[in-house]
Formats: sequence, C-alpha cells, structure tokens
Amino acid sequence: TTTLRALERELGESVLRGEPKGKLTRPIKVVHWLSDVFGFSPRANSENELIERIREDRHPIVAIDNCHNLFLRKVGGFDGWEAFIRIVNATCDNVLWVLAVNQAAWDYLHNASGRVHYFRRVLELPSWSEDEIRRLLMTRMRRARYRVSFSDLVVTELEGTSLSAQIGRTAQGYFRLLWDSTGGNPRLASHFWLDSLVPDGEREVRVHLFSTPPISELERLPDNIVFVLTAITEHENLSIEEVAQTMNLPHDFCAFACRFCLERGLLSRDGETQRLRLSQRWQRSVLRFLKRKHMLRD
Repeated sequence: TTTLRALERELGESVLRGEPKGKLTRPIKVVHWLSDVFGFSPRANSENELIERIREDRHPIVAIDNCHNLFLRKVGGFDGWEAFIRIVNATCDNVLWVLAVNQAAWDYLHNASGRVHYFRRVLELPSWSEDEIRRLLMTRMRRARYRVSFSDLVVTELEGTSLSAQIGRTAQGYFRLLWDSTGGNPRLASHFWLDSLVPDGEREVRVHLFSTPPISELERLPDNIVFVLTAITEHENLSIEEVAQTMNLPHDFCAFACRFCLERGLLSRDGETQRLRLSQRWQRSVLRFLKRKHMLRD
C-alpha cells in the first residue's frame, strides 16, 4: 500500500488507484468494479467492452491494491480473479498495471495455478533492515517531540564503560530484537514499539521490553480453529459467511470459531466492514505456526 501511494511521486505521472473493498468472485462484478475505478459511465457490461474502453482511455498507470480480494477458496471462487487477469493482459500494451497482493494469498494462488502466472514481472517487497526500522521509529519520535530513554533496559553497569555507552549498546540490542521479532515489517515494528513505551513526565517515554505472543497458545488450539485461521490468513480478510463458504463448515461453528479467536486477540475486526484478519500482535506468530504445521504454502 505504501509503495503504491509513492508511485505518482516517483514516476512523475498521474496514477489511477483502486482496490476491491470486499471479495469479488463473479466476472461481471469485477467488470463493474473496474468500470468504476476508471470512471466509466455507464459501466461496461462485459469483459470485451471493458477492454476496448480501457484501451481508449488515457490513464497510463493503474495501481490496484488488495488484489487478494478477487478470489475465494471454493468451487467457482476463482472466476473473478481469472477475469481480472484476462483484462489486465489484454490491456497491458498501453497501460502499466501495478498490482499488490498479500504474500500468503499470493503463495496460495501461485501454487494453486501450478506456479504459472501471467505477469511480466513479480516483485516481492524486501523486509526492512534493522537500521531502517530504527531510523523510522526514532524519526517519528523526534517529529512528535518526544524524548526516549533506554536506561531501564540496562541490567548492570559495567566497570570502565560509561553509562551513555552502555545505554547505546542496550538500544542497539533492543532494535535487533525488535527487527528479529517482526521480520523487518515496519507496521509490526511500530506496533511492538508502542507496546514498549512507558510515559515518564511531559513528552518523555521510557523503553521497556515488549512481549511477543507465546506459540504454546497456538499449539493448544483445536484443529478446526487452526483451519479457520488458515483460511483467513490465505485470504488476508474474510467475513464469517465467507469463512463458512471456504471451509464448507456450518455457519454457527464458523461464527463461534471467529468469536473464539477474537476474544483471544488472534483476530481483529475492521470497524467499517466488520471483516476479520490476523491481529497485528499475533500476525508473525500465527504465520510461523501455520508454516511449521505445513498449513500454508511457501
């Protein structure tokens, strides 16, 4: 999302941006949604009509976020995704399409299609380095005019070493631990950084160690709950109704399973759409757990 927002500034060209808000699995729904993205009125009513109108349009760069919302893991649930790919490939001679997909969803789609895709170039965004994470967080604190102290993390004072040098080493160790715990993901790093801060007077904060969720809690989950977590992870976000469709399980059980995971903080619910996704706190732990259990494709 951040990369797509930077396209216009980096390329010096106007960028048309769009994203499917919910799961669009029917080709006609995808056609109508893309017509709205391009501002076509009236909407196109077929793939061929939409393709012709896009070819005549004057938007050279189109950035689509959350492309994982174009499929559901069920019979007929890939029709929207396949229609979208046909439209992209039929118009890519005069339009630069830049598409963003959640990593877990892309891994699933890539494997489900026999590792055959129809994109000219696939880029996996690299993790941020430890130094980049540190600079991001400390720059934000300076801009907010907060002073940060790492002195509480100093366990014992070393003879012959100044306190300022020890605090510097301690801060370096903290950011190394933060980077390792979040896999270099800046959003997760920001979450755990805020979890570490303790107010100490006017615009001053002290840094304590953050706590990461224990894998042992995930090991105790029943298999059906783990399957529900896997489905939500593979799709990035789902409603309870969509969980039931992809799992082929009763709606009442899926509602219970989602409520169970919400109460334990494993999932979070979007306040506007009510859709479910992994919570920031548990995201890294759940991904590691599901990959270790061979529930996610890599």
